[in-house]
Amino acid sequence: MIKRTSLENLAKLGEVLLGKGLIYLSSLQRDTGLSWFYIFNRIGELEKKGLITIEKAGRIKTIELTKKGKKFFKCIIEASQLL
Repeated sequence: MIKRTSLENLAKLGEVLLGKGLIYLSSLQRDTGLSWFYIFNRIGELEKKGLITIEKAGRIKTIELTKKGKKFFKCIIEASQLL
């Protein structure tokens, strides 16, 4: 079972990723207001599950949702709105 705060934080992350499409990793913290620790942990997990892709160009990393990731985050956002 997912805790309420975890669901809300995933929903924040999902809203930013869905809204922007392709986003720089460095701007996620500023756009979501979540801690770097939380973001790096979740991004690693999401990449392992195949929900996002990370492209590296030197020191710059961009994140993009996969089709599976878009469906996942839409469901998470809907679930968080029901709470």
